[in-house]
Order: sequence, then C-alpha cells, then structure tokens
Amino acid sequence: MAANASAAGLAKPEVHGSAKLSFIDDRAQDFVNRQATQYLRLEASSLFSEKVGFGVDTRNRFESDRSSLGETHKDDFNLYQAYLSLNKLFGGCSFKVGRQYAYSGETAAQFDGAAAEWQSWDWLQIGAFSGKPVALSLTSTFSRSG
Repeated sequence: MAANASAAGLAKPEVHGSAKLSFIDDRAQDFVNRQATQYLRLEASSLFSEKVGFGVDTRNRFESDRSSLGETHKDDFNLYQAYLSLNKLFGGCSFKVGRQYAYSGETAAQFDGAAAEWQSWDWLQIGAFSGKPVALSLTSTFSRSG
C-alpha cells in the first residue's frame, strides 16, 4: 500500500504551512509608531483523493502613527495565492484555478485565472496560464516584498 493511502482507498491529506505574528512598538519623543503583521501560508495535497489540493498565502499589516500633529492608521491586506488544484491527472496533466503565480526565468506574474501543466518526463514540463494579471515583476521583487 502506498505511503499516503488508507485502507478505504482515500489518500492521507498532506498539509504544510506556516504562520507568523509580529508586533513593533517604536517610540521617539512625542512620536509613536505601532505595527502588527500577520502572515499565513498553507499548502495541502491529497485532499479526498491524491489528486486534489489547495494553497493559501495571505499577509496583513496594520500600522498606526501618533504624534503632536495627529494620528494616522493604515491597514494593508494582501492575498498572494488562493487556488484549488487537480494534480497527476491523465497523461501527466495538472490544473490550478484561482490567484496564483506563474514563473518564467527571472520574471513572475501574479494573476487570477487558470493554469494547465503537462509533465511527461522528469526533464520536460510544458504549461500555460490565462487570466487577469494582478502584478508582474522580477522574482526577486516578489521574494522581498511578497
């Protein structure tokens, strides 16, 4: 029996992720800056069967500045990825639907849409995506800010 299979024929779910909370309280004379940041990333595969998975990647930052001039608040919520995937289908095909990344060399595109991928051998992989672009940048920019 495969390592991820159960006796009923359903796959054992695999969920990986991380969560991070941080808080900064910076004070200098009459100026106060407070920042709270939340980061959550989850990836799951083998849900209900070995072919179904999903991914979620969110970040939220709340910032508050207070000085003798007044008080300002800023709340930024970013949804970097939220997708449903069907993997290892007929002939090596996989599909993803939702917000996701597409990488090509040094550039990365974040888009809302669908992606299809075919992998026949370990060294050959062909993919295509279609949807509404959200962001296009160098991969190093995404890794620093995203």
